[in-house]
Formats: sequence, structure tokens, C-alpha cells
Amino acid sequence: MKNRKKYCRYCGDLFYSKRIDAQYCSVSCRGMGYRSKWNTELYDDSMKVEFHLRTEDFILLIEEGNKMGITADEYVKRICIELIKES
Repeated sequence: MKNRKKYCRYCGDLFYSKRIDAQYCSVSCRGMGYRSKWNTELYDDSMKVEFHLRTEDFILLIEEGNKMGITADEYVKRICIELIKES
């Protein structure tokens, strides 16, 4: 049986599938993917992104966000969206 390298449709993690039609890395992600189809307010088809920053870089994000009246998380989201639009 051949293992296929795939990316989970819900969390985006890399996994190896024994089945050709597998779309999710786990039962949990499959359930969340199913629920996301019916409750779009809770599951907005977004993907978790994790950053590892130096303390001074994180403080800079907080300060820039505060200047705009938003949180550091929201500021990072805006930067990422702008970069995606530019590419």
C-alpha cells in the first residue's frame, strides 16, 4: 500500500495518507471541516499561522497596532493580507 503526501484541508498540516481520497489528517480535522460547511461564522475557512518572533519584534508589532487602534494579532493579519494581495 502506498502512502501519499498530502496537506490537511482543515489545518494545513502535512500528513501521509493510505487512501487516495483522504482529505484530512485526523478524525478531529474531518469533523471540524464538516462543521465548517454548516457554521461559517465559527469556522471561517481560515488557517492557523504560527510565528516565532524576538521580543523586540513582538513589541514593535504591539506598538504599531496600538497606533492604529488594533491588537498586534489584527495588525499582523492586515500585513499578511496586504502581502498576499501584492503577490
